[in-house]
Amino acid sequence: MTSTAASATVCTTRLEVMDSTSKIGLIDIGAVGGLGLPWQDHQHKLDRVLSFEPNEPPHVLGKRLRYDCAVWNFDGEVTFYVSGMAGTGFSLLKQNID
Repeated sequence: MTSTAASATVCTTRLEVMDSTSKIGLIDIGAVGGLGLPWQDHQHKLDRVLSFEPNEPPHVLGKRLRYDCAVWNFDGEVTFYVSGMAGTGFSLLKQNID
């Protein structure tokens, strides 16, 4: 958890110093609920957004495209595991609950 918070801080700092005309592309894998931090606070700096979320419908809005599929190392059908208190945890790997 600590490394995730540190990564977000570094990313936010870099986004804040970007020149106002610069735009970046974003690939969001596991895009449930839309953009999270730090991206939701810097949407004006995003150009194209490509998202993958198998539990939400496909969506196209301008330069934002969301596919309703999971990302894996091959094409085909696989088991999709749903976990968590409200069913908000998703994975192609079975959760280890030992």
